[in-house]
Amino acid sequence: MNNQLAKNPIFNMDFLNRNDAVIIASLGAEKAEAFKQNCMMYLSSTSDNLNTCEPNSILTAMLMATNLGLPVNKSLGLCWVIPYSKSKKINENDWIKEHLAQFQIGYKGYVSLAMQAGYSMALAEIIYEEHITDNTFDEVGTYKFNRKNQLEIQRKPIAERNIVGYYAVAKYRNFKAELFWTAEEMKSHAGKYSDSYKFSENKKNQDSIWHKEAEKMALKTMLRQVLGKNIVPNKRLVKAYEADMSAIELDGSYNYLDNQDKSIPKPVLKDPRDGKKQVLYDNFMKYVLSPEIQAKITEDLARELEQTKEKRYCEESDVIIIINGLTENKDAGVIAEDKAVALEKYIKEIEIKQEN
Repeated sequence: MNNQLAKNPIFNMDFLNRNDAVIIASLGAEKAEAFKQNCMMYLSSTSDNLNTCEPNSILTAMLMATNLGLPVNKSLGLCWVIPYSKSKKINENDWIKEHLAQFQIGYKGYVSLAMQAGYSMALAEIIYEEHITDNTFDEVGTYKFNRKNQLEIQRKPIAERNIVGYYAVAKYRNFKAELFWTAEEMKSHAGKYSDSYKFSENKKNQDSIWHKEAEKMALKTMLRQVLGKNIVPNKRLVKAYEADMSAIELDGSYNYLDNQDKSIPKPVLKDPRDGKKQVLYDNFMKYVLSPEIQAKITEDLARELEQTKEKRYCEESDVIIIINGLTENKDAGVIAEDKAVALEKYIKEIEIKQEN
């Protein structure tokens, strides 16, 4: 068996200039030069062997981060572009060691994306034994922790803190989702979905990111779980889920280098728990996109509409805000009579469809 090293061209300014067309197509001409400078700054600031990676994989990872609005900066901790090596079989006897750049979003990155998507809360935390009370787990899906002794926990040396598990919560409008995993469940998850974790465990070393950054990986995992399974994200958040922990190909496909976490279903762009909102959205958009209504839409209302279209569903409050804005009585919060009739018609249609 022969092990060969894949030889890659160098990622530098000359390489970026040769790929101007790709950069401009993704970001626009006005952002291209700043993007190239940011790439070179990040490359010079990292002590990792990133410059040994296939340069197209570095480029696509940096483009993804920019399109998601996540600065690639180690001190910010929103996302990283990191080197990853993996053996690839090229024929019956020979293997080649590929060096690819992996795009990886951090816990703070998911918090930032969730806030941009309209979540009012998105967080995860470590649960120590001091947090647990007699009624912590009394209600399914709701957890009550004792946080009055937080200072006492922080005063303990890290080695003496007993981690019981991890907790995550996310709120979006009227929805709230909570999740708790024990420390053993988190360890089992890492063993199931991370090849590098399994390799380090077998070799009895601490080389995987799950060993080096155990708490950060656990918090990120919890937030991904609670957001992905329970509350509807927007298009940018869906793209983040898909791209995270992958080497991104030039055609936009994803090469998951450290196995893919298939325990989180792909998020959808609608609210599966309330069909009424989807029907209201469909009917309202037909109404509000009509030529006579479009002529009345101001810049502020246009932004409100874009947010509604981004969610792909809406609530009665969304409709009322926009309809009020199309009347002269919006300051008084009064819906004009013809608009009120239209709204009532939509709600009746919803009820009829739900009954059928």
